Amino acid sequence: QNIASQHVDLSIYNILGQKVSTLVSQQQQAGSYKITWNGQSDKNIPLASGIYIYRLLIKDKESDKIVFIKQNKMILLR
Repeated sequence: QNIASQHVDLSIYNILGQKVSTLVSQQQQAGSYKITWNGQSDKNIPLASGIYIYRLLIKDKESDKIVFIKQNKMILLR
């Protein structure tokens, strides 16, 4: 399978499972990337300290099938 360019979605969710921020949602070439989250929502509102979940989802650009998914908890401290 050619993974040279896939649709990448990196989003942040609160502990209730509500999406609070989308950091990446676009076609990207294979490679290594560094993303920094500023602790704000998509509406540029600073979020409270607490536990958040990031989810990285990669879809095949032709079939739209998920080829990779990873999620994990993280702590935002203010």
